[in-house]
Amino acid sequence: MKKGAVDVNEWDSGPTKFNGQWVQFVMTDDDLSSITIKATVVADENTTWEYHPVDPDSDVNEYVVLNFLGAPNTVTTTVAAEEINAQIEPEEETKPVDEDKPAAVDTGDKKGGTTDSKKTTAKKSVAKAKVTGLSAKTYTGKALKPAVTVKLGSIKLKKGTDYTVSYKNNKAVGKATVTIKGKGKYTGTLTKTFKINPKKTKVNKVTSPKTKQLKVTYKKVKGVTGYQVTFSTSKKFTKKTTKTVTAKRASKTSKLIKSLKKGKTYYVKVRTYKTVKGTKYYSNYTAVKKLKIK
Repeated sequence: MKKGAVDVNEWDSGPTKFNGQWVQFVMTDDDLSSITIKATVVADENTTWEYHPVDPDSDVNEYVVLNFLGAPNTVTTTVAAEEINAQIEPEEETKPVDEDKPAAVDTGDKKGGTTDSKKTTAKKSVAKAKVTGLSAKTYTGKALKPAVTVKLGSIKLKKGTDYTVSYKNNKAVGKATVTIKGKGKYTGTLTKTFKINPKKTKVNKVTSPKTKQLKVTYKKVKGVTGYQVTFSTSKKFTKKTTKTVTAKRASKTSKLIKSLKKGKTYYVKVRTYKTVKGTKYYSNYTAVKKLKIK
């Protein structure tokens, strides 16, 4: 071993600080190809790291952590024996820990209570979880509660066990709110939104009443602000050939478009919209209709 490194053959650190936690390292193995370091976390839990050298034939004191038993996740990192020494801080006022069991946590009162031994595990927050399943929905007149998938990293959380979900403003056209709240091993809160769009209409008829004119008639939809009529000389509705006009009267179910190109075929589609707090929410478009202009 290099100068300054811990003695692998037999070493007991006593209560020390490593990576910000009070632990007690015990190493008893003179085989450099497989060194076991037992670390008793003070007032927490027994945890064992299993170290193996990066190069078994090398005398460099550098080891790879293969497993982190008793912890929430497997940790892979590289630690030099010198680094362990460097991170050991002076012992504070604390009693040595019995390697065979976790330190006791005092739960009694001044009048004389009992002392209990507990193992604590830090809860993970769902605040940064990824939530899917919240695409825009169509108004139905009923409360909409889309099923969501919640993942924290690569772990898919289970509804009812790991989190609860609640909905707000999820009936009318506009923006609905979904709240994910951690449960069990998880804590924290995450808020997401999804759109509720108005119902679509249906094109009843498309005519050319006079030269260079197009008239589109559509089905009335209750509760909307108005309709948008989009028309183009291209069935792909390219930007250059496409225009949109708005019918702002929701009670009117037709729109007359003038000054079109005589003898040209036009493609038409319609959608509804509703304005909520200054924001317009649009339905899906109707099926496309085509007509040759007089």
